[in-house]
Amino acid sequence: MDGGPWSRLREYVQCLQAMFKSFTEGKPTPFEGKHYRFTLLPPFFNPGPIDYPAPPIYLAAVKHYMASLGGELCDGLRLHPIGTFAYTKAIVLPAIAAGAAKAGRNAADVNVIGAPFLATGATEADVVKAMGTLKQQSPSTPRPAPYHTVLRFHGWEDIGLQLHQLAREGKWQELPSSSPTRCSANGR
Repeated sequence: MDGGPWSRLREYVQCLQAMFKSFTEGKPTPFEGKHYRFTLLPPFFNPGPIDYPAPPIYLAAVKHYMASLGGELCDGLRLHPIGTFAYTKAIVLPAIAAGAAKAGRNAADVNVIGAPFLATGATEADVVKAMGTLKQQSPSTPRPAPYHTVLRFHGWEDIGLQLHQLAREGKWQELPSSSPTRCSANGR
């Protein structure tokens, strides 16, 4: 994907890296892309060389491209809560590895942080209630939302379309009864 928002994001990360490197070293590290450029660092705006490393750059990822880009260029990735263990293992981790390999990096050096939806409570009834609340956050934005890829992976794409329709109609209270309930500790 060389055009559109993906090329912009790639260049944005590269330009940011050039800026951070400039600040760390105290001398300009120019970057010129199609969408972004960093070519001027007057002394007044140059804080370097600074005694601290550049801040880590993380991307949020659900789909293959973002995971691959993160593996190639970034320090880490933040995974969306909709991503299941099975999807992460089959799609996200191989994409990170491919991106890392493209850059001559080790995929293990990319910090991957998951943030699954969790329903907790003191009693089983409290957990069920918490699950209902979480299901109101179910996949409900327009296609092709990134999480529809996860739903498709599990054969739940029709559920995603139903959730989307309910959200468009403002029927938020009906989302819990339509959401996938098969997710569990076994990764499904």
